[in-house]
Amino acid sequence: GLGLLPNRAIFCIPSLACHNTTDWLKCERALPAGNPISYLTQGVFSHLEKLNELNLRSNLITNLSSGTFPSSFEELDLKGNKLVQLLPDSFGRLTSLTHLFLSMNQLTDLPEDVFRNLTALPYLDLSENQLTSLPRTIFQDLTKIKIVHLQNNNQAFLEKLYLSENNLQTVPQGFFDAFFHENVMRICRNDWSCNCHMLYLYDYVERQGHLMEDLSNVYCTDPGPLRGQGLVSVERDQLVCPSNFSSRTKATPF
Repeated sequence: GLGLLPNRAIFCIPSLACHNTTDWLKCERALPAGNPISYLTQGVFSHLEKLNELNLRSNLITNLSSGTFPSSFEELDLKGNKLVQLLPDSFGRLTSLTHLFLSMNQLTDLPEDVFRNLTALPYLDLSENQLTSLPRTIFQDLTKIKIVHLQNNNQAFLEKLYLSENNLQTVPQGFFDAFFHENVMRICRNDWSCNCHMLYLYDYVERQGHLMEDLSNVYCTDPGPLRGQGLVSVERDQLVCPSNFSSRTKATPF
């Protein structure tokens, strides 16, 4: 199953050596990191029903077969391997996954449906690959996504970044800074919250609006007074967050 994997390489927490299938059945976390693992055969983890965290960091894995990982996984770390491509169903069963680390590989593109079933995923790391493009709907089904790392890819060659038709409400400070300044972007048809957390994106659009496709379809969904208003027609000083006032209640004498 695990190509070129010495028995001593796999351990579980707490201090349970997983030398054989019997031991692995008891594992919740497996850490076969930093070994010369070159491939994973289909179904190699299929009997590990309790395994929810797998660290395969710093191995030599070049591709993933469909059905490699069971649905019990919550965290999967493939950082620092030799992945050059992913199949559309590489992660198809991982509906409980919350953390996926794919950084420091050699990915140049991604299948449009590769993240389709990761509906519980809030954290995705794609940094330090060789991505030159992203499919238009790559993040569309990631309804719980909060953090996506894309820095240190081939920004100079990444021509288009499509973030449209998602459920994005805002983007974090500095999110676009890693991209080449002439990238074409699309951010329309999201659920943008036009409050103080929108200032970074607002300023970015002010500077780079000429590279934004379909900018006229970028609308505010809240707060109420700005709902339905196009971002291009909003004034910067309208992007405010409500202040929290503490009310003081006076005791009434009886």
